[in-house]
Amino acid sequence: MPYPQSDVNLLIVAKGLPPNIAERRFIALKYKSEPMAIEDIWLTPEELLEGIEGGWGLLLDALTDGIILHDPEKLLQTSKEIVARKYKRIGRIWSLKKLC
Repeated sequence: MPYPQSDVNLLIVAKGLPPNIAERRFIALKYKSEPMAIEDIWLTPEELLEGIEGGWGLLLDALTDGIILHDPEKLLQTSKEIVARKYKRIGRIWSLKKLC
């Protein structure tokens, strides 16, 4: 991790998640038995791609610096490659690469 003060982010990408973010948070709480220093981010595949397109910094950080634990459809690996082609990080700021 480039910033030691950072917490741990767990990105979960799954089809069929409830569209309501509050409902997702409620479901996620079922998997937590006690408070943790892990921030879980639940996204659909479509939301993942929209987040990349929109330049969502937390998502770009997670894809660039993160370790893929499970990716049978290679969606996260492909997303990492898109981020590497499209963006560059300058310090903590993400910028679009100039298109030639």
